[in-house]
Amino acid sequence: SNIIKNIDPNRISILSYDSYCVDHGNLSIEEIKKINYDIPSSYDGELLTKHINDLKNNKSINCPIYNFAKHRRSEETNIFHPNDIIIVEGIMVFQVEQLLKVGYDLKVFVKAKEDTRYERRFKRDQIERGRSAESIIYQWNTTVQPSCEIYIEPLIKYADIVLENDINNGEIKNIDLLINKVKELLKNEKL
Repeated sequence: SNIIKNIDPNRISILSYDSYCVDHGNLSIEEIKKINYDIPSSYDGELLTKHINDLKNNKSINCPIYNFAKHRRSEETNIFHPNDIIIVEGIMVFQVEQLLKVGYDLKVFVKAKEDTRYERRFKRDQIERGRSAESIIYQWNTTVQPSCEIYIEPLIKYADIVLENDINNGEIKNIDLLINKVKELLKNEKL
């Protein structure tokens, strides 16, 4: 998504669906260990839908801030302003039925092989979320990969553009197709 944002950083913004995870701060440590973030009910699709509609109506929103180390939303929010193009990124964005039908102007599915996804997830969860190797492996085997097969991969059929991202240096095959489409959208967008 940063590749696309860099086309015109003043006119393109990125909104992460990870910010919309459901707050789990009231759970015990044992209950927290059982959280499956890889199912649709772990996200607040209703709030995302409201926020996308507000942005489309030229209203700023108070985007939640989610802390994965504490499993809860911060009391603070980020003010997010409307823009010509807003990229909504996240593995579960196609699960928000109302947005899938009428909320997204362009739907892009970025796919990668299972071993590539595993390597990326392992690295991210250790570095950014402070998780142990054991917890990452357990989570991958019990929730992440099974949920991917159930909730994510079948929705590729809704994508307008499918990109392959199997190279760990960040190269995405056929990214020019998306870059050209975004440039076309920007050209047609009123300034």
